[in-house]
Amino acid sequence: FFMPFIGVILDFTSYRRFIGILFSVVFTCIQIIQISVGPKTWFLMAIVQSIGGFCFAGIIMTSLAYLPEICEAVGQEKHSKYTARFTGKQFTVQALFLMLIGGLSYAFNISNDSTSTARMAMGINAFFITILFGVGWHKYMPSRPA
Repeated sequence: FFMPFIGVILDFTSYRRFIGILFSVVFTCIQIIQISVGPKTWFLMAIVQSIGGFCFAGIIMTSLAYLPEICEAVGQEKHSKYTARFTGKQFTVQALFLMLIGGLSYAFNISNDSTSTARMAMGINAFFITILFGVGWHKYMPSRPA
């Protein structure tokens, strides 16, 4: 429902970077909150997760809004190769993260406790996205005029 309105803001105003940072900060805070997941917090975490999903879609939308300008700057062929490689790396990192969590849960003997494994995964995830969103938005995603 909100995505067309957000798309207009991203494409036709100078708030693209601000919106991306805002979504990233809220998403990161949600990941940190979700470290407290447990049997007494399932319902609250479901609500928080739905907000996180919305923020994640906003982050993707904001990132994709930069693609046409990148394509104009580097050319379509180079842009296509970059996008394909980036997508491949994205899925590779997801698989490596899954293996890391599986290995750590086994090493710490919590592989039979899904709640502890989820908490550990959320903690590690929050640590990495704090660093990566910070570097990404401050170094690689510039502000731009409307």
